Amino acid sequence: MKPYHITFRKVAQRDMKAIFDYVLDQSANRATALRYTKRLRARCERIGGAPLGGVARPDLGPDLRIAVFEKSIVILYLVEGESVRITTSSLAARTTKPCCAAIAKTGIR
Repeated sequence: MKPYHITFRKVAQRDMKAIFDYVLDQSANRATALRYTKRLRARCERIGGAPLGGVARPDLGPDLRIAVFEKSIVILYLVEGESVRITTSSLAARTTKPCCAAIAKTGIR
């Protein structure tokens, strides 16, 4: 099976930047923050190889799925035709309320 094309919503791009900033703040090391966010982005890209592999979460929205990165980041995404749209990513410890509130306010599509 050909991997699905991956796209990122603007909020997911902002999330990636916020995660970079958080890792930079916690590690005080730019190289560490870059490596971490590169691994996160690579994980998002790998979702395209098994798009239905994430846990379906119809309670959060239609067609929404969740993948986990290194036990610390939750990646929310939609499978649309033969593409995957990354809707958001967040530190697992901070995910449930902010993420669900954002979905409720703005929708995931």
